[in-house]
Amino acid sequence: MADSMNLNLKNKNVTVVGLGKSGFAAAEFLKKQGTKARATEGSAKDSVACLAKRLVEDGIKVEIGRHTEEFLKGTDLFVTSPGVPDTAMPLKWAKENKIKVIDEIELAYRFCKAPIIAITGTNGKSTTTSLIGHILNNCGKKAVVCGNIGNPFSAQIKNLKKDDIVVLEASSFQLSRIDKFRPKVALFLNASQNHLDRHSDFDEYFNAKMRVFENQTTADWAVINYEDKNLARATKKIKAKKIFFSPDCRVAGKNYASVDKGTLFVSINKKRFDVCSVDDLKIKGRHNIENALAAISAVCVLGIPALKIREAIKTFEGLEHRCEYVATIEGVKFVNDSKSTTPDATIKALTLCEGKVILIAGGRDKNSDFVPLRGYLKDKVKTLILIGEAKEKIKNALLNYVRIEQADTLDSAVQSAFKMAEKSETVLLSPMCTSFDMFEDFQHRGRMFKDSVKRLNLCVKQG
Repeated sequence: MADSMNLNLKNKNVTVVGLGKSGFAAAEFLKKQGTKARATEGSAKDSVACLAKRLVEDGIKVEIGRHTEEFLKGTDLFVTSPGVPDTAMPLKWAKENKIKVIDEIELAYRFCKAPIIAITGTNGKSTTTSLIGHILNNCGKKAVVCGNIGNPFSAQIKNLKKDDIVVLEASSFQLSRIDKFRPKVALFLNASQNHLDRHSDFDEYFNAKMRVFENQTTADWAVINYEDKNLARATKKIKAKKIFFSPDCRVAGKNYASVDKGTLFVSINKKRFDVCSVDDLKIKGRHNIENALAAISAVCVLGIPALKIREAIKTFEGLEHRCEYVATIEGVKFVNDSKSTTPDATIKALTLCEGKVILIAGGRDKNSDFVPLRGYLKDKVKTLILIGEAKEKIKNALLNYVRIEQADTLDSAVQSAFKMAEKSETVLLSPMCTSFDMFEDFQHRGRMFKDSVKRLNLCVKQG
């Protein structure tokens, strides 16, 4: 549990950098703490201007469309939104002037009364975060799901009580700027190449995520993917009690979660708790079994009984935009996996699809390596339809391994995919890239895909 006494903000000049959801929430929170809060944002797009107007109405100074030294002068502390890179002018200015910089989750942590479960990893964060929240809420606890999942941590502080549980999705960007942040339970699900547009290399990205364990003690818990080689090498650095998870692992003398004859179970202090069967899971695929094992581990160490977990897990339907079934039109299935922003996530989505797939991919590249996808294309993907800024890079990486077409819009990609698809085949949106070249976010991209499918369905029915 955090202690706010060492972060006295009253009458301090605190500048929030970035006016997304997190930045807006941080500025509002800071104002309520009696600070001289202000916010700066380099963009001036409509959504930013709308948030800026609301802050100004609350008496908070705002600068949008630019960053100026004049606005930054006098700042005692900078609080960042996760989307702000270290190369942003205010952060370089802060470094030059030796002014402390923290992320919005660090700010919220300092005032948080409740214990925290923090979830990080390359893939599966949102599903696991939501599943943990679902289990806790269905077992009589009040879980507040927030963080990188889209609900800012700082916006929840005023409503939190000490008996609540914060279930926090944490990105590498957020964790790279923590200071004292210490979760009661920390989960690291997996690590593969990601966000190399922001991190200099994989090691920097991985080490940022490893900071989720940095301030934990032997009174805390670390939930770790047993099969991840990078994590296996780094576990000696973790001070917290460890519990490993994998569908196949058996870790003698240690705490672990695994699957035995179709049953998901957890072994803690050599005592086994059978939780549920694989068939009880509505979220399918090996990666979702891993997510479930991680979630089960996190709630078991908090003392939630296995029977209650079983009943809760049976009712978890999964999340929108994550391998979400949309419709079947003349025998062709449409699946929305807009949340996929890495090649690894798309590979997992492909393994869930039955029969041949017409894959719609592309967007803004995160300096990803698309070569690993080659081995999954020949037998699985009938045609790859590319959209967005990264389409030429993806095309060059996969050109000789699959038939490739290009489309100017997502809607035209959907129409082309349907024309070439046959009964029992799947049209899968799984972009491998971020959405910011053509859409506001991955949710917007997913909604546009579903809207296109609905219009297509209506046209087919009308003949």
